[in-house]
Amino acid sequence: MSFYQSERCFRRYEHIIQKALEDYPNTVRFKSPGRSPETDAARCRDAITSYKRHRWPVSSTVFNNIDEQYLKVWVDRAIVCVGGTVDPDKVQVITSEDPNGQIKAIPAFPSTHEHVLALIDLINENVLATPILVSHTWNQTIQEHTKGMLNISVRIESDGVILF
Repeated sequence: MSFYQSERCFRRYEHIIQKALEDYPNTVRFKSPGRSPETDAARCRDAITSYKRHRWPVSSTVFNNIDEQYLKVWVDRAIVCVGGTVDPDKVQVITSEDPNGQIKAIPAFPSTHEHVLALIDLINENVLATPILVSHTWNQTIQEHTKGMLNISVRIESDGVILF
């Protein structure tokens, strides 16, 4: 088993996940010395996934709600945020930066239903960089497909759907 799916990884973030579940949908913010916020956010997502897959023993009953409460993990100004809502400033982004710091337009894809499902899976597995604009209507099947995915955010626009 990968370390990122291990109980040890889960235990490192257990108290943060517990606090986020207790305060849901409000946001819990944290910063760890010695690790970048991006690393902490990724490991916190891994810890949530690890718990969902393995149901490690916990003392708090609040973990019973983990499947119903859609916890999102993101970084805001070098602070890791865990909660039920994403910072509105983060969601409103319609451009993205490339590694050189240059602003570029969001790539847009004319998409079939199957393409949208495939894009969602690739984004959730961190294979594709986001945001991505898809010219497709958001429907119940796609919404059900994303349920429980921790690496997907969606914004519905008049000309399509932006996947983060």
